[in-house]
Amino acid sequence: MEVPIYSKLAAMPISRSASLIIFVVGLVASVAWAWWQINLFVSEPGVKCGLPVLAILVATVICVVATSLLSACLNAVSFRSCPKPRSALRILELVVLAAPAFLTLLLVALLIGAFLYRI
Repeated sequence: MEVPIYSKLAAMPISRSASLIIFVVGLVASVAWAWWQINLFVSEPGVKCGLPVLAILVATVICVVATSLLSACLNAVSFRSCPKPRSALRILELVVLAAPAFLTLLLVALLIGAFLYRI
């Protein structure tokens, strides 16, 4: 018999399930907000500048990075409380939760480096 997903979440430590919920809700909510705001902006009549759309996308990236960092920290706390032979799936879960923040910070560092060295 298949166990429902909510009972699997209830069996997890609170920091692990909270990290997964925060990551999914933060990702979906911020992308949905950006899509809604951009569609509102595009549907207005008249000449348009692209800077408001860029600002919406930057705000979305900042929200995704913040939720990714928060969920990765909560998952790391849960990961550290596991017994020593830790599963490879738990390590992969931690990497996936931290990937958006890591990739965005890497992109920002590359952009700052390109600006400083004028490549």
